[in-house]
Amino acid sequence: MEGNSDAGGDLPVMLPAPVKIKRVYDSLNSAERKAAEFVLQNPKSVVEMGIAEVARAAGCSTATLSRFARRIGYENYREFRTALEPTSEPGGGGFYPDVQPSDDYGDILRKVFQSSVRTIEHTLAAIDVDEYRRVLEALSSASRVVFFAIGDAAAVAHAGCYKFARIGYQTSYSSDPDVSLVTGSLLRRGDMAVGISHSGQTTTVIRALKQSKKAGATTVAITNFPLSPIVRIADHVLLTAAFAESSTGELMAHRVAQLCVLEALWVGVLQKRRGSLKELLSYIDESLRVNKE
Repeated sequence: MEGNSDAGGDLPVMLPAPVKIKRVYDSLNSAERKAAEFVLQNPKSVVEMGIAEVARAAGCSTATLSRFARRIGYENYREFRTALEPTSEPGGGGFYPDVQPSDDYGDILRKVFQSSVRTIEHTLAAIDVDEYRRVLEALSSASRVVFFAIGDAAAVAHAGCYKFARIGYQTSYSSDPDVSLVTGSLLRRGDMAVGISHSGQTTTVIRALKQSKKAGATTVAITNFPLSPIVRIADHVLLTAAFAESSTGELMAHRVAQLCVLEALWVGVLQKRRGSLKELLSYIDESLRVNKE
């Protein structure tokens, strides 16, 4: 779903090879996983070795390596190996390492910020612009949009709910399984349901989207993994590309990417409906003024 071909020359159009591997890792067979694990652990060595050498070191066949390269979007193994060559991006295109005990305060700040910056850049490359356009067109003609999420993603859903409420949409969000199902069942054709799940495997969100789709609403998934269960349910998918990991739990970078996706949808609606929304925005701003006095 890398579709930025018409997005302009100043946009990143290719995801780094390690990110592509991580996106589809869970869908690989055992032999392909051997190849993936060896490549992720030894990218520099893979660039310098021949395909037969890599196959022996990884414990798989050369045919598996060729198939693996095609699975993650390359024409052949040679193109894949070229993509692994070092670039001008710090760290060779990977995400920042975990903060170390020896890091000073400046190191901590830099690593946290770099995580979000690189996640946003990779997410921009991962989103299919045509899919974004289709979602935006459906959203622009909708009068109601609801959000489904749990855990940390609930904060993202809440932010989306607030933004679209400010421009006149009937909107809500819930992380409660029963309320989510009820909300989804009450949607109608022309409404939109947005499910937010980093893993794409959140059962509560998937069930709510299923119910919304059954009721006739357009369903959208914001997720990190293009082969996850939520993708098979949603009418439209907007992909993030957040793979930084932490032993203490999910990183803020995951949510920053999701927030940017929602922000892009909100700004797109403002652009498409700027004529009809101008008076409403002025009215809302005036209504909110009382809380700022």
